[in-house]
Amino acid sequence: MSEPVDLSEIFTQTDVEMKRLGWTSQKGREFVSETYGKRERNLLTKDELHDFLRYLQYLPTPETKLDNSSGVKLNPPSQS
Repeated sequence: MSEPVDLSEIFTQTDVEMKRLGWTSQKGREFVSETYGKRERNLLTKDELHDFLRYLQYLPTPETKLDNSSGVKLNPPSQS
């Protein structure tokens, strides 16, 4: 009988990547459900979990938008 595999490092890495992408836990669950047909990533096999992590790592970091709620007109930097 094989020993259980510790997947905690992969779960931690997927958490970091989801945070980088701005994904909520709900968005992660929806992706896992649509892609793998499972309710949550805890139910993924080791290979599926690695696949999910690679997918997240492949996605580009979304651009951060500055909050301009004050209505101040922002001028682009001048090009010299």
